[in-house]
Amino acid sequence: MHLRYAVIGLILVVFQACSTKKNTPITRAYHNLTSHYNIFFNGLESQKKGEKKFEKEVKDDYSKLLPVFPFSDEAASSAAGDMDRTIKKSTKVIALHSITVKPELKHGVIREKDKKFYNKKEYNKWIDDCYLLIGKSHFLKGDFVLALQTFRFMLNEYPDESAITEATLWLARTLVQTGDIKEAMEILQKTETKKLSRKQQAYYYAIYADALISQKKYKEAIPKLQMAMQATWQKKKKIRYSFIIAQLYELMGESRAAYEWYSRVIKKNPPYEIAFNALINRAAVFEQGQDDKEIREQLNKMLADIKNKEYRDQIYYALGNLDMKQNKKEEAIRNYKMSAWTSVNNTRQKARSYLTLANLYYTDRNYLEASRYFDSTVALIDKNEPDFRKIQTKAKVLGRLARSINTVQFEDSVQRIARMPEAERNKFIDQLIEKVKKEEEEQKRKEMEEMLNQQNNVMLAQNMNMGGFGSADGGSSKWYFYNPTTRAAGEAEFKLRWGDRKLEDNWRRSNKRTQGELTTEQGEEENAEEKGKEEKKKKLSNKSREYYLINLPLTDSMMKASHEKIKNALYTAGGIYKDDLNEPSLAASQYEELMRRYPDDPMAAEACYALYSMYRKQNNAVMTERYRQMILSKYPQSVYAKVITNPDYLKELERLEKAPAAYYENLYQQYRDGNYREVIARCDTALTKWEQHPLSSKFMLLKAMCIANMNDKVRLRLILENIVKKYPKTEDATMATAILEQLDKQHPELEQQVMQTTAVEEQSPEEEIYAVPGEDTPHLAGIFIPKEANPNQLVFNVINFNLDNYSSSSFEVKNEEINKKYTAVLIKSFRNRNEAANYLYSLAAREKEILKDVKASSHYFFIISEPNLQILLKDGSESRYMRFYYKQYKP
Repeated sequence: MHLRYAVIGLILVVFQACSTKKNTPITRAYHNLTSHYNIFFNGLESQKKGEKKFEKEVKDDYSKLLPVFPFSDEAASSAAGDMDRTIKKSTKVIALHSITVKPELKHGVIREKDKKFYNKKEYNKWIDDCYLLIGKSHFLKGDFVLALQTFRFMLNEYPDESAITEATLWLARTLVQTGDIKEAMEILQKTETKKLSRKQQAYYYAIYADALISQKKYKEAIPKLQMAMQATWQKKKKIRYSFIIAQLYELMGESRAAYEWYSRVIKKNPPYEIAFNALINRAAVFEQGQDDKEIREQLNKMLADIKNKEYRDQIYYALGNLDMKQNKKEEAIRNYKMSAWTSVNNTRQKARSYLTLANLYYTDRNYLEASRYFDSTVALIDKNEPDFRKIQTKAKVLGRLARSINTVQFEDSVQRIARMPEAERNKFIDQLIEKVKKEEEEQKRKEMEEMLNQQNNVMLAQNMNMGGFGSADGGSSKWYFYNPTTRAAGEAEFKLRWGDRKLEDNWRRSNKRTQGELTTEQGEEENAEEKGKEEKKKKLSNKSREYYLINLPLTDSMMKASHEKIKNALYTAGGIYKDDLNEPSLAASQYEELMRRYPDDPMAAEACYALYSMYRKQNNAVMTERYRQMILSKYPQSVYAKVITNPDYLKELERLEKAPAAYYENLYQQYRDGNYREVIARCDTALTKWEQHPLSSKFMLLKAMCIANMNDKVRLRLILENIVKKYPKTEDATMATAILEQLDKQHPELEQQVMQTTAVEEQSPEEEIYAVPGEDTPHLAGIFIPKEANPNQLVFNVINFNLDNYSSSSFEVKNEEINKKYTAVLIKSFRNRNEAANYLYSLAAREKEILKDVKASSHYFFIISEPNLQILLKDGSESRYMRFYYKQYKP
């Protein structure tokens, strides 16, 4: 009976202990016990398991500064499942075992210790540890935002709990990881290291060093890493920190210190990969002038060791670095090439070797070789590398240069063959075909030998492992791919020959991406005829004459096209040497070759001006004057001659380019003011003056809008049809089509009326009024300005211009009223048309000075013969004369 009551009492006690609504010594003991040894333990074990996966997945790149705390997205992904389980377990502890209810206060005197206990926010001592697990798990998953939130929550909610010190350190580490160095440093500087355990001190100094390294404060980081080494018990971390210290000294340029620390790493008997890289890096910091015999022997010994087969690329690279420090450039280049050639699956090292070779050739100004290696570097290098954009830009520039130089060489060779007599040409091609046949046979023989070697290696692996095809025991390894041993042997052999290749089309081509880029670039430059030629060539055998004849310029048109390619290639190469590579002498050789080959071609004038501007920029007065005189004597009508003789020529061109837009804006404003007839006349002037300008369709549409407002529907339809016909692919043509459709719906009779109309809008009555003057006919120069402007001021400005520039000539300047809207200021007289045109050119060049204070909203410069002036004064239409002027004169 008593036993029965005892059992019932025990059940009641346990039941009360399970509740989190009460805060008693029994409930606290129960929830602490079940939290720790049940859920929390499992969560902690899951985190440890995830950490091991994380560490296993992280791959260090010893060619770069190692991070104090290795981290990668791949590692975070591998550990994510275990971390999620940890978070789930920890959250369960918080949900089921958190005690926040206040305990009952004791009767009597309340001690300070009791007050402090009563004011706690949490009475389960494992809750803060669970939050720490959650924060760490979020960090190792790569979810830094949630990690920060968790650690900050702990600092706010549980400032006095045991896990808070570690949470503070993890918060600092997360801030460093996310780049918030300022707050991280504030936390680290406030932390009292004396209160930290030895393990926490090691972690603290490692975080501090990481923060300093991220700020590139390498000198300050080294002592922190040394203190972390002293505090930690873990040999693995001691070795890592030593390696990083050696790298920091190397980055600071302190080779002796770096050499000493790499030696320390080697003496610590580290894992093979670290020892290997320490040896390689130690060779890299070997100082010039010292005896490298010992290091070289060590590297050669490593090279001969079969277990270093996969690391030969790094060893050869280290040997190349030694050679460079001993000024043995040829030997260094050989070793760098061997490094790239022997690289099996280390694309980082292969890219590094290619880049080193590219930079060596670039420094030596061997740009064609540099192009090849930059091209290969871009194909392999990680796109996240800091210098990737610079390397890519160099590759593109040098690629363009290489293609230009190769184009010249190729076109020269095909032109030479094309000029041969047919019999000699066919003999030459037949010799090429024989050479191709021999090369292909040799290649087949080598591939067969390699295939036999691979088969022998596979069979050897099978025999060694007692497996293989048709084994005596009839096991499960009948097929190659089911046998892991033979498959592994095959994979190793494949990697030895081909390296790491993705499963994709054309996997044999290591430079397929780069070639793809080149094909794209070249494709933009090729015309349809060349593409068709390439397609046809693909269908032909490379052992037929037709295959080689297809690229030969055997017709006049093909020879002309070949010369065009040479011209463009020479000019492009000159521009790259001049602008991208800063090689004036090499640029000059390309430009001069272009001028030598094609002296009368317009591109020769461009090359000559490029040389002139290049030497002018170098302040080389002799060469500048040489090419200046060459331009003026050989190419006097070129734009370059005008630029040289008139410094403001380009500004004038710019002004002329902007003139149509300004003119259109002025006309559109007049249209809005209702000056339809005036706008129509001026649109005709604009269409004559800027017939090929992109705005010409807008001038014609504006004219149509004016006619529409004047209610002349027949004429409107004629103009709209003209817009659609003359400017078919413009927005104005689309709008004109829409207006035409609407017009025909409302007035179907218009189409018939238009067909019967004989008057065509484009007929110009001005040609019936004005006569085309002869070259020796006396002329005047003039300026049309609106009547509301100040013609007297304009007369005054022109007279001052004449006094400053034509003091020996006696010109008469006066103004004449043309109509109610326009006045003409006339300057006379000139003996012939050319004199008047030259004067007008000088006058227009000083436009701002001439029109100062005239307050003219528009103006037109012109010249006019004396007979035509009398017709103008009688006709009174300045727009009609300007249409005649733009047609008959060359302004």
